[in-house]
Amino acid sequence: MNVLTNEFPEAIKVGDQILNVDFDCRNCIRIILAWEDEALTEQEKAYITLNRLYEDDIENIENIDLALEKALKFLNCGEESDEASTKPKKRVYSFDKDSKFIYTAIDSVLDGRLSEGKTIHWWLFCMAFMEIPEDCMLSKIINLRTKKNKGKLSKDELRIYKDMIDILELEVDKESIMSDEELKNMEEFKKALGVK
Repeated sequence: MNVLTNEFPEAIKVGDQILNVDFDCRNCIRIILAWEDEALTEQEKAYITLNRLYEDDIENIENIDLALEKALKFLNCGEESDEASTKPKKRVYSFDKDSKFIYTAIDSVLDGRLSEGKTIHWWLFCMAFMEIPEDCMLSKIINLRTKKNKGKLSKDELRIYKDMIDILELEVDKESIMSDEELKNMEEFKKALGVK
């Protein structure tokens, strides 16, 4: 879909059904946070996705599997997941841990619309995320985490990283307690959403 010539979708065609969606960024972030919650099973995460994204009752959805597939595509801003890239990437941001930094960065890009409480379409939120300025705190955090993941921190950056470890270190150790299958499923979902 070309976002320059089409409006952002507010409904998804699932088979013969047209299902309205709750496209607000806050709702979509809650879905992503559910997928990151280790206490939830895959079935619970799928249920939360379907229940939160679609405004129709789940019981009225004719093809649940297709509805989930379309929901994940919607959360990935209409893009198919990239199956070719199987190597998992280390995360460089978290909607949970970095919520304050993400909020201020996105609110700045969207000229205060987030802090005004306006409904922001998930796709617009994602596009705004890609446009955050280099000089904002979130960009600096992501830059340091990216360099650390690649082993390319300078001595000064390493000192800064150690001094700010409570802010900069993501809880990646959680993945070590997940089974191989759970880790694979989680990484596939994150890849589908474009979450690092």
